[in-house]
Amino acid sequence: MWISWTGSKTWSTVLFYLPHLYDISVNMWISWTGSKTWSTVLFYLPHLYDISVNMWISWTGSKTWSTVLFYLPHLYDISVNMWISWTGSKTWSTVLFYLPHLYDISVNMWISWTGSKTWSTVLFYLPHLYDISVNMWISWTGSKTWSTVLFYLPHLYDISVNMWISWTGSKTWSTVLFYLPHLYDISVNMWISWTGSKTWSTVLFYLPHLYDISVNMWISWTGSKTWSTVLFYLPHLYDISVNMWISWTGSKTWSTVLFYLPHLYDISVNMWISWTGSKTWSTVLFYLPHLYDISVNMWISWTGQIRGSEPTFAWRESVKPFRKNHPSSPDRDSNLDLPVLSGRAQHDKRLAKALVVLSSTAEDGEIKVRISVG
Repeated sequence: MWISWTGSKTWSTVLFYLPHLYDISVNMWISWTGSKTWSTVLFYLPHLYDISVNMWISWTGSKTWSTVLFYLPHLYDISVNMWISWTGSKTWSTVLFYLPHLYDISVNMWISWTGSKTWSTVLFYLPHLYDISVNMWISWTGSKTWSTVLFYLPHLYDISVNMWISWTGSKTWSTVLFYLPHLYDISVNMWISWTGSKTWSTVLFYLPHLYDISVNMWISWTGSKTWSTVLFYLPHLYDISVNMWISWTGSKTWSTVLFYLPHLYDISVNMWISWTGSKTWSTVLFYLPHLYDISVNMWISWTGQIRGSEPTFAWRESVKPFRKNHPSSPDRDSNLDLPVLSGRAQHDKRLAKALVVLSSTAEDGEIKVRISVG
């Protein structure tokens, strides 16, 4: 399909009713100039099992979708490539993808726009989705508001996501909710950069049955940034590997940053953090009552001020001081002459009041660590 027009266009109802369609391949190129209104766009294909879709959509002017509904109750396999760009105002009252029996999906999305953008509700409801591969490239210029962005995938087990997100202008997410109660394996790569103000009222990742996760994050921004609540709730997560690159310029405020992982046993984290400007963490909480093994590498540099409460570290087994490559016991040739304790009770007693002092005035340019055990 190649569709293009100039002037006003109104579809009160666009209905595709194909009750016995099983296989479909669609290529769509859509572009227009002027006002466009779809009151209802309904694709009802109750027996569709396989679909391959390529969509290229671009427009200039105002755009309003009152309801965009894809109802495919028996769809099992889908491959979608989407390229979307526009200039002007954009409003989606409801964007609903209802695919209760979808098991496999591969999605590539390229989205860019200039102007104001409002999504009242963006809902992906896929209760039986098991495998998904998603690549997203999102960039915009202008104001952006998502009232609710909801991904509801209660039976998703495997997912691979690559996200590239960049924008210029103000950005507000009232609620960003990822609800995946049965997700077991996930691999995520995120590249996020923006210029301008950014506000997340609530960012919630609820994955109560996630066991394995691999995350790579590259985050950079310029301007003010506020997270009211950032919550990672993963009560059954056992293995995690995280690489984070974070840099920003301007003020930054986290009201609450909560990582709740009561059953996490193994974790490997690499963090690169740099910023210019003021930085405030009201509460930064890592709650990991069953963590046994952890490997952390942190590179931190900043210009400005940082304030926070005194850090406390309590290790479960042997003493592991912060080093480039921390050994199982302290290096006797180093300046850290800490005893290796054998009992857990001794550990908790000796390290309960550990004071860690970081100094960035070293001649070799590295951050030195001084650990005092009280």
